[in-house]
Amino acid sequence: MKKYRSKYWKVGFILLFLCLVSISAERVSACDNPDHINEPEMNIEAYSSSFYGPNLDAPAAGEDAVLVPTRDNKKGIHGTEYRDDPKFADPDYMELGINHVVMNLYLDDFMNPNTPHTENNRYIYNGKEFYFNFDTYLQYYQLRIRELRQEGVAVTLILLMSNNFDPGISNLIYPGALDGTGGHYFYALNVFDPTANEQLNAAFDCLTRVLGKEDTFVQNWIVGNEVNMPREYNYTGTTDINVNTDLAATSFNMIYDALQRNNPCAKAYISYTCYWNHTDEGRGISTRAFLDRVVWKLGGREWNVAFHAYMPLFNYNMWDPMGRDWLSFEDDSQFVCAANLSVLTDYIKNNYGSEHRVLLSEQAFDANNGNAQQAAATAYLYYAAVRDDMVDGVMYTRWDDTENAVFNGSRLGFVDNDNNRRESYYVFKYMDTDQASQYVDKYLATIGIYQWDDIIIYGQNRLEPFKDVSDADWFYQSVVGNYKMKTMTGLTRTTFGPAQSISREQFVIILYRLENSPEVDYTGRFADVSSRQWYTDAVLWASEHSIVNGYQDGSGKFGVGDAITREQIAIMLRNYEKYKEHDVSASQDISEFTDADKVSDYALDAVQWAVATGMLQGKSNKSLDPRGPASRADTAAIMKRYLDIRDYV
Repeated sequence: MKKYRSKYWKVGFILLFLCLVSISAERVSACDNPDHINEPEMNIEAYSSSFYGPNLDAPAAGEDAVLVPTRDNKKGIHGTEYRDDPKFADPDYMELGINHVVMNLYLDDFMNPNTPHTENNRYIYNGKEFYFNFDTYLQYYQLRIRELRQEGVAVTLILLMSNNFDPGISNLIYPGALDGTGGHYFYALNVFDPTANEQLNAAFDCLTRVLGKEDTFVQNWIVGNEVNMPREYNYTGTTDINVNTDLAATSFNMIYDALQRNNPCAKAYISYTCYWNHTDEGRGISTRAFLDRVVWKLGGREWNVAFHAYMPLFNYNMWDPMGRDWLSFEDDSQFVCAANLSVLTDYIKNNYGSEHRVLLSEQAFDANNGNAQQAAATAYLYYAAVRDDMVDGVMYTRWDDTENAVFNGSRLGFVDNDNNRRESYYVFKYMDTDQASQYVDKYLATIGIYQWDDIIIYGQNRLEPFKDVSDADWFYQSVVGNYKMKTMTGLTRTTFGPAQSISREQFVIILYRLENSPEVDYTGRFADVSSRQWYTDAVLWASEHSIVNGYQDGSGKFGVGDAITREQIAIMLRNYEKYKEHDVSASQDISEFTDADKVSDYALDAVQWAVATGMLQGKSNKSLDPRGPASRADTAAIMKRYLDIRDYV
């Protein structure tokens, strides 16, 4: 897998006269120089220490500071270019609906040994004195996070250690990584050396205190980057699983314990790659093996997963033919990305519990594959995250192309270097809005699917999530047709439930979906249909148009929860046809069926019509079973015939 990443600084004027530094991280070619660009001096003399200082005595953030995850607040991005840089800034950035921002904090800058020994940089930990870079480094984060918090944005902070070749930093890097090769992006921490461990613990204590206040609350903390790939982004000098999981577990425990002391409402995460059962040709450790091993070493702490849901190759679309060799819905899949995200989340949920949360903390798609392809992949990832109840956020890596990335052939941004907005920009902006159908749904055709939860792995059954439906089943094509039309979905994300009965309100919802779910004002039409239930609008709509009338036994009930019978389906379908002003005069003698006399008098016309049109067919024993409960497979078959007759598909 070709990797891309670098970091750079940009200068901007923030809060009147204060000059700060903008920080960003993105994937660029491995040929890029990972070293820091020198940051400018910042003029802070005009500001009192109470304004820009660490403010350690302020109360810690409470539960009300947490952005509670819902289906509607998962969209995020790396960096703040979308709101900072005049070249790329969207004048309507507040309308982008960004809920999460990811920022990198470099420990070698914060713990710089050349930090001036001023009172404002002094920090006391366990009775010892340390000097951390508040004045010209951490101050930026405080002010930037304040701005984001005021906008309701949740902040994720990634703590990284670079090697800036300062001798005073080398003791903080794991000794095995100081092998003379150099040139690696990020390095594992020297957590086993007592002196370095004490320094790192002091830094973590300081950071979690300063960035754990109400106005500077960092909600998600990640130490290291792609720790199961120690040859690239968390360099250790070895691929030994024991060494690397020891380093990852100890580093995680240090930040977790600091958060418990100072910022207990925040969560701590471990960063993994998309290499689920793949070792990158021996250069790393599979995520699955690493996850299982490191969990065992965490000592019961509340761990979470920061996952990078990249595709196996940047010059590859998830729906391309090569995907069948790399992607599946089984635990032994080589890779996990948006196309099979449930492999990761189901594995965590089933083996460790749903309290361990997932952030899709870094991913991007290359416009070199085509602007429409980049846009389609962007949308598919987002909707995969939205429908997965284990995922709390999805953070896209690039707002804009970087010069380094373009030089090395990748174009990952939503806007390019000439400030041209790619198609993916509009997908990103509108994919979580009411305008998604206008700006986003056209890319379904790019992938070749009908809806955003269709399977896109090449050659896979479109109904792969339904583990109880196969192409050998008599009802398979019926389920496919309804699934594509969105008239019938699954009981769960993985089961259709073909043998289960369908309730009266569930069938009404099928018809309601055919009408694009119009708005309805609530009325107490039925005694058993209260307001704000998942079926309320559908039942009231159907009643308003005489598609359903409820029970005629004097109870005033619709029959919520009651299994619908085959003859009741015929009645509702015929009434729906009347509502659509279609001809319902067709009729056929049903005496050939062995149980024709079982048809209720009030249903006879509807059953004769349904048989005449072919929507209702007899069973293998020549019976109609009119009063028998309709199974979900039966209903799918009836509705597929109806959809075919009315040329819906």
